[in-house]
This record gives sequence, structure tokens and C-alpha cells, in this order.
Amino acid sequence: MGLFSRLMCSWVMLCLAVGTAEAISRDKIALVAPANHHAIVHRIEAALYASGTEHPNVIWVDPDKIREYHLDRICDCNEDLALVVAIGPKATRAMLEVTKVAPILSTLVYKSTFEDILCEFDLSLENNRSISAVYLDQPFMRSLQLANLLIPKDSKQRRVGVVLGPSSSLELQKYQVEANLLGIQLNAVVVNNDANPVVALNHVLDDSDVLLAIPDEHVFSSQTARGMLLTAYRKHVPVAAYSQTYVKMGALSALYVTPKQVANQIAKSINDFLSGETRRLPAPQMASQFSVTVNSHVAQLLKRGILSETILKQQIDARESGNDYIGNAAT
Repeated sequence: MGLFSRLMCSWVMLCLAVGTAEAISRDKIALVAPANHHAIVHRIEAALYASGTEHPNVIWVDPDKIREYHLDRICDCNEDLALVVAIGPKATRAMLEVTKVAPILSTLVYKSTFEDILCEFDLSLENNRSISAVYLDQPFMRSLQLANLLIPKDSKQRRVGVVLGPSSSLELQKYQVEANLLGIQLNAVVVNNDANPVVALNHVLDDSDVLLAIPDEHVFSSQTARGMLLTAYRKHVPVAAYSQTYVKMGALSALYVTPKQVANQIAKSINDFLSGETRRLPAPQMASQFSVTVNSHVAQLLKRGILSETILKQQIDARESGNDYIGNAAT
């Protein structure tokens, strides 16, 4: 072998060695997601690659197959596993059952659902930085801003109704304070696990200009949502919701996060954790970004004119930044 060939061979071996060392030194994280969440997994990976920081070594685990195929794999690598990102309630429960070592970041969950899961496993967030969450929930003040914008301008009182379950009712005092800051009268009723929220809703609607739907599976669920939306519509009270699904079912408008928005927030949380000196998870976070959707047919039926999704979002953004956007969502 000539000198040039030997030098080229040495250079290739050096590159391979460096590449192997980099692969070994990269942090390893597990994205735990069922097969129907493939799209969000790919979005998170894309956001990690696009972040400009050194991306971690990502392994994907199906929670449906953890015990059958992946349990040993997860447990064997726990000492080297920097973080488990559980995508959805099912994945969160699955990982709490099998791992006690790696920190767990629960994602694609609502706050009330995550808190119910913690209760199931007798866990608390107090002084606990081994588990945290990125919620799908919007900050209450942001949701309240949407409800406020849906109240007719000629309304003498600005009344927003809410139905709260056992979990969300713990925030009632905070909700009242934030409503007062906007000059809104918050009419709240609390239902327990056994009560029918549709029955309680009737008392709220009589004294409300808008119904604000709060993410609480004991109130709005696949079993109750249609009945609650229909009841509100019959009383000509628009609903400000938190899901595109509910807008399609009859809510007037909703704030929600797109898959891209939530993937970017999850990727940022992963990078912030991996770049931190203490490697401690922060407190759970509400959605940092949002989009607005409107049911134009419902707007016409309720005589609310044509509502602009763009202007509604601009108005909420402006109010969050302390500016007063000049515009009218209804034209």
C-alpha cells in the first residue's frame, strides 16, 4: 500500500472513531408514543434537528409493546437514558409503571388528566423534579381573553360562565382574580365526579354572555360535550372552547395548539433540560403558542357577524404584550 493510500486509510479510521465517540457521548432520550402518534414524534425529531444545538440520540418506544418487546431495553439503558418523553396519557402511565430512574416529561396531556395520573401513582409535583409536563392547556388568562372578545360590545355586563370539575375547581380562586383584572364577572359552578355537568350548566347559562370550556375530563368529555354544546346553543350562549373538535361540534371559537407548535415547545423543553447544569425538570408548562379557530356557521346563527380568526389572534397577542390592537374581530 502506498503512502497516499495509508494516509487516506488512517484519515477514514480517524473520522469513524470521532463519529463513534460523538454518537456515544450524545445524550440518549426515549420518545414513548403509540403508533397513532408517529407524526408528532417525527415533528419533535425535526424540531430537535432544527434547533441548532447538538441533537440527542433518540429512540422510539411503543407503549403498547413495552412489556412484550421493550421493557428490558428501557431498563437496561436507564443508567444512560437522560430523559423519557411520554407522548400522551397512555405513554405516561406506561412509563410510570416501568421506570423509576430516568426523569419523565409528560406531553400531549391536559393539566387535569396529568394530575389524575399523578394521583393514580401516589405522586406529587411538590419538590419533585423527576417528572413534569408540557400541557395542551392554554393559560387561563389567554382563554379568558378569547371569551371576552366574544361578548357583544353592547353587553351591559361582561359575564363568563364556567363549569369546573374536581381538578379544575382547585384553581377557582386564581380564575376569579384574573377575571376581575379584565372586568369580567365569572359565574362558576363546581360539579363532582358523579354529577351530570349538563344539569349544572343550565344554572350557569342563565347568567352568562359566553360559556368558557375548561379542559377537565369530568366536565367536557366525549360523553358530555355534545349535550353541553347543544344546551348552550339552545340558550343562545356562545362557547369559547379549547379544541378544534368542539368548534366542529358547535362551539363558536377555540384556542388550540397545532402539532408543529406543540412539537417545537417539547423540543425546546428537551434542549433546555439537556443543556441545564442540574438536569432537573422545570415545573409543568402551559402551551406557549396558540392558534384560533371559528365556526362561521354558528357565528351567523347566533348573529355574531363574521368573526376573523386572524384578528382574534392579533387582539389576544396584543393584549398579552401590553398593547391595544385596533381592530374588530367581527365585521
